[in-house]
Amino acid sequence: MEHTKTPWRVGSPYRMGSVVADEPVPEIGGSEDVAYYGGHLIAESIAPRNADFIVRACNSHDQLVAAVQMQHKAIDTLMARLMQFDSTFMPTKSEAWSAVVEGSEALAAAGVK
Repeated sequence: MEHTKTPWRVGSPYRMGSVVADEPVPEIGGSEDVAYYGGHLIAESIAPRNADFIVRACNSHDQLVAAVQMQHKAIDTLMARLMQFDSTFMPTKSEAWSAVVEGSEALAAAGVK
């Protein structure tokens, strides 16, 4: 099942530590109490600083994944070009290789195959 569509936001300031969205979340009791929470409830009883972080992380997730994928493709293209011009160039021995590995690990951690 797909997660609740973004954007998510911190709920009503009177309901400390809630995260809400515009889309109903039928599996969460109270999700329909839009006036109370300031949106459809996703989660509650979250420290306000963590609610802010959850909202920022979830709302930026897709954009960050796309950016890492584009950067990964650009690095692959540049390394292929370098190999064409310099037969001694070895991508795994280059300074950029750790960025390739970290990018792949970040995408895997984000659930991207």
